[in-house]
Amino acid sequence: MFDLCPLVLQSLLMQKEVVDRLQERLTAAEEALAAKQDQIDHMRQQMFQKEKELETISVFQAQVCGNKIFLTLMLNQYLAFC
Repeated sequence: MFDLCPLVLQSLLMQKEVVDRLQERLTAAEEALAAKQDQIDHMRQQMFQKEKELETISVFQAQVCGNKIFLTLMLNQYLAFC
């Protein structure tokens, strides 16, 4: 029976090494996932900002278009009186 003890001990040590390596890999994967999530969050914030900017640009474009129509009408009225 004492002959098995070193084998059992060696097996347990090997299992511990495997568990330790798996734990290290899991920790590294969790850290990588957290970093990717931070990148995704940052990109989402940037997208939100860009969408707001696009909305502002659309409003400006509509104002410019309205101004062009107004100026064209005013110019036509001016030319009609000349």
